[in-house]
Amino acid sequence: MGAPRKRPACAKAASGKQSEKADEENPKAKEELPETPTVMASGMVTPLATVQLLTKAAGLRRSDKSNELEWASAFDGTGMPSYALKLLSVPDMSSTFNGSGYCYVHNHCCEVPTTSPMLLCAGFLCKSSSLQNGSRWVKDPVAADSASWMSFQDTMKLLQKANPRFFILENVQGCKFPGAPRKRRAPEDESATQSPKDVFDEVISKELPNFNVQCINLDSAPMAEQVSRISAAAKTIPRQSLQFYFDQSSVAEVGVPESQEYDGTREVAYTQHFATQMQKAIEAGRIPKTAVPKHRHLRPSSVCKALQCMPPGTQAIADVALMILVEKHGDLENLPVAIADVSQSSDRLKLSVTGIWGTITTSSKLFDFKSEKLLDARMQLQLLGIDVKDVMVTWLKDKEITDMAGNAMSISQCTQVLLPLLSHLGQAKKEISVLWVAGGGLASPLLLDEVAWPGKSVAEVKLVEFALDPARQQARVLYDKNFAKVACLQTSSDIMNVKCLASVIVAGRAPTSKKAFEWFLKSWKEFSHQRGVKIVLVLSSPRPPSISDPASCGWVFGSHEINWSLFSCFDTSCYVTIFCQAEQQGSNLAKALAHEMAKILQLPHVHGTNKHVNEQLPKTESTDKKDLKILAAAQKLERLAGTAQASRFIDASNKSLPVKLGIPDPKKASLPLSIAQDGSVNRVCLLEALGYKAQAANLSLLSEAAQQSILASTVPAAVAATMLNAVARFL
Repeated sequence: MGAPRKRPACAKAASGKQSEKADEENPKAKEELPETPTVMASGMVTPLATVQLLTKAAGLRRSDKSNELEWASAFDGTGMPSYALKLLSVPDMSSTFNGSGYCYVHNHCCEVPTTSPMLLCAGFLCKSSSLQNGSRWVKDPVAADSASWMSFQDTMKLLQKANPRFFILENVQGCKFPGAPRKRRAPEDESATQSPKDVFDEVISKELPNFNVQCINLDSAPMAEQVSRISAAAKTIPRQSLQFYFDQSSVAEVGVPESQEYDGTREVAYTQHFATQMQKAIEAGRIPKTAVPKHRHLRPSSVCKALQCMPPGTQAIADVALMILVEKHGDLENLPVAIADVSQSSDRLKLSVTGIWGTITTSSKLFDFKSEKLLDARMQLQLLGIDVKDVMVTWLKDKEITDMAGNAMSISQCTQVLLPLLSHLGQAKKEISVLWVAGGGLASPLLLDEVAWPGKSVAEVKLVEFALDPARQQARVLYDKNFAKVACLQTSSDIMNVKCLASVIVAGRAPTSKKAFEWFLKSWKEFSHQRGVKIVLVLSSPRPPSISDPASCGWVFGSHEINWSLFSCFDTSCYVTIFCQAEQQGSNLAKALAHEMAKILQLPHVHGTNKHVNEQLPKTESTDKKDLKILAAAQKLERLAGTAQASRFIDASNKSLPVKLGIPDPKKASLPLSIAQDGSVNRVCLLEALGYKAQAANLSLLSEAAQQSILASTVPAAVAATMLNAVARFL
């Protein structure tokens, strides 16, 4: 949520993603949704199940903390924040901000509380900024008289009055695109490149200076709504399909009008609308100029009961929409669904043949040509994640329901933005324990960022060692004041006493001896059975693991060799092995490691670099044995200056001082030196060579021998990230 300035930070959620270079192209050209193959759920998933899936995917569970969350909401469409918190089992709030109206919870007039709420959830009208608004590129979305701007100003007044500790604001992705010139600004300040979001950010920064604000990108996954990006917490969950919502939609009760007489006026209007929509579709390049429509009595508006009593304009759009679908995707028989929003003009109407839809608006009329059904208003609420069995909507008109749905967040978006906040407040806990076997080295998971290891935010990291002494334990708190506790594992009972969560990853360096390694595997297997936790091991070793009886060890495992020269200056390699108790083939485990390694190679910031230590070479008059070794290696490298085409390395601890193209396998006594391409010679900074930044692990207070001992036992950043990312899929 960002670092606090004068008070704790807040989060601002937007349903649209941040501007990217690709997104800054003409958004009007993005007419249709991606149609890549998508894993679909087998049926309609209840909102409660959706929330539970997202919570599990985020690696969180509800904590035992029972204090109430005092929060407020305004302009939130369907009251989705309240519904999401209810499904997340958050205790009932003690008050709400509903002014003089009736309280959503207590069903009577509640006074506005005198204390500031912990959280305020709000939105403001999005129609002016919506990409589906036909006048989006004509009228300024933040003009002084626009509905979006006026409701945004009201939201700012509410935030200033309520003064919450955290707030969440929501709006559509269209607010990040520039629109018409800023008429409300002075002529010298007009800018066609400034988006409504830029204006909103300026106002928030000026009127709420005590808050840190971060815009985050949210998708409705695993619901059937679709934006361009799926959040990390939801991308592994099968998506729901609109097909099931159409199945639950009621069959149209309106059919052929009672009077079968030909309505000439209606038919003339239809003909005019159809000609207009055909022309727009042709000009937009959605159908060819030579396209020939079906005879009138064969078109959907004549055949489908749900369309027969629609206005002539809607009928015309539906008929042209089918022509566009067939032109782009072929016959309907080969499509699972064929959906169009018949409320939009044919030059910009949205289509879907995947069962995934974009944003629901207040005017959306989704029609499936396969089932010949319109998505009814109740199912629009269900699509957003409100179980229509839980709410009383029978007394509302369809238009009122669709207005609510078009102005609401989805249950998935609400859950994804609320989970980190609940975790921060102690009302949700992390679900995964990572026990890092350091083997005397650094605790690599704590030094990785979330780009290299996306699961870092949902993992509880602990350090385990096979032997500890006070000096080594003290060394670990020198480079991270919040360093994880160190557990010493010397017996099976030590392993049984390790505190962990429901899912456990044991990662790091494997025990060196064969006997210790087999004891290690056996002890963690017993730990899994007795504690009832799910556990996966991923260990690195110089050679493939040697197990006396692989069939009876109780683990399925697969190994992959990782060559360090792919991402660093080291001329060595290691074997990484995944052990799990599921019925997985070893080859699949090895493929997972290879796949993740390929992805990590695309992240330069975890690659090792040939960077020299920030110190001078020893003086030539020195008599220290170590200094003499370093000077001898430096002199040999200096003789290569001007002749070497690439960096060269020498381990000064090796008496013969062989020149290498890479750093040899690091040992506790290693003294690697290098000559850079600029001719400079000095000792190599092992921390940078391993792929970690100098500021990530401050070892300056340790002796050189202690530093060398720790770094020689440290797993490179790229290897650590590969291990943690690969093993996560097998939990």
